Amino acid sequence: MNQSECKRGRYILCLWPVTNSAEIQKKAEELLAQSGCQVLETKEYDCSYRQFCDIIYLAYQNMPWATSPHCNGVLRKATWCRQGKKRLTLLIVESSGCEPVIGVKLRLRELYQLGYHCAHSVDDPEETGCFLDQVEEIVRHRDLYSRNLSWYLRRWMMQCAVFVRKARGKIDE
Repeated sequence: MNQSECKRGRYILCLWPVTNSAEIQKKAEELLAQSGCQVLETKEYDCSYRQFCDIIYLAYQNMPWATSPHCNGVLRKATWCRQGKKRLTLLIVESSGCEPVIGVKLRLRELYQLGYHCAHSVDDPEETGCFLDQVEEIVRHRDLYSRNLSWYLRRWMMQCAVFVRKARGKIDE
């Protein structure tokens, strides 16, 4: 899936590396099915710590703690969500709305007592394709990370912001 293939009703449930187990993934898929969601695709990535920091920034860039000086918030979050594990799992889901996906994320957090470090959901279908494209770009380029995102990744983020605004009708072609 990429930006042009992004459709309404598609969301991503991210299982952070700390939850990397077949049991948790199976439970997530069961909960999604019980909530009326269909898992369209599962993508798994082995990420270095530096790559995972970029992905954490990507997921939480609108949060004040993610833009703190020296990216300390991102570094802490990446450490808590990774805990030495490398496997990131993305479940691409089709749902009638974001509420069932958010509900599953909250239920997983409760079941496994990992709080906010267990899972993340991309709750805006227009952002789903952008997020997935950017994660793949981060994983493909193993040397991108610096305390500030590379020019290449910033360009991707700007393209996605323009795409989302166009999709929402806020700017013209």
